[in-house]
Amino acid sequence: MRLTMRKAIQWLDGFGKEVRNMKIEPPRQNDIGKLKPEFRKRLKEILIKMVERGFDPMVFETIRTKRRQEYLFSIGRRGIKGEHKVTWTMNSAHISGYAADVISIKEGWSNKTFFSVLDEVSRKCGCFTLHRDRCHVQMDPQQEIDFGKPVKK
Repeated sequence: MRLTMRKAIQWLDGFGKEVRNMKIEPPRQNDIGKLKPEFRKRLKEILIKMVERGFDPMVFETIRTKRRQEYLFSIGRRGIKGEHKVTWTMNSAHISGYAADVISIKEGWSNKTFFSVLDEVSRKCGCFTLHRDRCHVQMDPQQEIDFGKPVKK
């Protein structure tokens, strides 16, 4: 096939459109020090209780920038075959520092028992997980309890 100048320009123009539509993944953060202090305290307790129960928890992601949330929200909505949604909102508790994703070091997202226990332990520590996103541990920012005891004002 002979490449003419016109075909070369069309190809480059098409390539330019693809590059403009491509999104580069913003970096993931897993520093628990950036979480809200009360949630950080509860998350540490959750991690300790998980280890005590024989699991190997790892904080996969903590705080998110709005740019990262936009990127994650686009996944599964870009029309890419085989791609699945990884988040369901633009107003994630990760942005405000009230959520973290916790996974198993050895088994990642594949151990159902790990996530059942994570849910149980999270509830005991005043947090919750999401049914469709089992690794997501969150604290309600309006919640004013300290491990089951009301906080005095």
